[in-house]
Amino acid sequence: MYMARRKCPGLRISPGLITRREANAFFVFGGKVQFLGILGIFQSTLDRLFITTILGLEATGLFEIARKFPFAGKSVSGAAFSPFLPAASGLGGWWSELETVPAPIRLRAYGSLLWLTLALGGLPLIPWLGISWRAHEYALTSPWGAALLLCLGLLIPIPRILAWRQTRPGAHDRFLGPEVRDLYLDGMRHIFLLNGVLFFFLAAIGPTLILAWVGPGYDRGGPLMTALCLAYFFQQGTGPASLIFRGINRSGRELEFVLVSITLLLLWAPPATIQFGLDGTVWAICATSIIASSFYMYRSGVAFALGLKQFCTTILAPTLIPGMVAVLIRFAALGLHPQGRWSAMATVMVLGGVYVGTVLATLWITIFNQSEKKAIMHIASRILPTGFSK
Repeated sequence: MYMARRKCPGLRISPGLITRREANAFFVFGGKVQFLGILGIFQSTLDRLFITTILGLEATGLFEIARKFPFAGKSVSGAAFSPFLPAASGLGGWWSELETVPAPIRLRAYGSLLWLTLALGGLPLIPWLGISWRAHEYALTSPWGAALLLCLGLLIPIPRILAWRQTRPGAHDRFLGPEVRDLYLDGMRHIFLLNGVLFFFLAAIGPTLILAWVGPGYDRGGPLMTALCLAYFFQQGTGPASLIFRGINRSGRELEFVLVSITLLLLWAPPATIQFGLDGTVWAICATSIIASSFYMYRSGVAFALGLKQFCTTILAPTLIPGMVAVLIRFAALGLHPQGRWSAMATVMVLGGVYVGTVLATLWITIFNQSEKKAIMHIASRILPTGFSK
């Protein structure tokens, strides 16, 4: 309070300044954000719940080892998300059709999306359920048969649901704010580049990094770490869109992403864990992240009138460079084949330096535009000695 009064001498707060409309907007928006936070906590514990319940604590420990560094990478790229919300809110704009979507339409849209996710997410389970039902001699009381019939029944109303989603109010809504659209494009481009540099290297060096960290005996953690890096690469790419949508009061788009993620994880993780063990759980997480994130980025692209070609050339194409360098690093790590923790640590440090230097030099020559180069030089001038940065 003291600092607020000191920085803003004219600041005055009284009950009469807050109208019912403002209070309603505040609590509705705040309620959505809190609900999203609760769902996020629930989602982050689901994977370990399945692993611990079905496979036991030993598998949970191996999973924690595999996800340690990818999870740390999430915190690095996640630190760049927070400025997007106030920036989008300050730049502003307007929607082409509906500034506020009526609550009944929103609820029906969420319900239809949930139905579509259950129906389409159940398609890969149909062969597995059929084989399991056959193993139980097609018993009418078998849960496998009931689940199979449920998956098939969910497919029946899909054409009608898709038709409604195409014609519902706000289905073709576009956000008319060029500054926010540019913020979205630049933010997604830079976050995807950051994620590519981080997670592609972790995926390439995973087995060596685990050897340097916990020693021999945890070789299974390497492939698991690669899959988790791929999952987090896509998942973290949705960060700018989530904060921008909050800034323009469309946090319902983020809720759609969370609903799809949780539903697919609930559908795929248990059977994958039962059938394939820990590897099945991790690849179910990876598939869930890729599909849910792709859906969310599609919804974001529609809102900002962004075509697939522009998305691929502006946002995805630059990540090919760290991806290709990471493949070379992977082969180099396999060729060196360190045996102990110290040799593995030295390998990680040397290959890490080569990777970062090669990626940055290649991006500087082929990808970065003049404004990006100028921004990098400005940062370098504040970090490096004056003579060196020049």
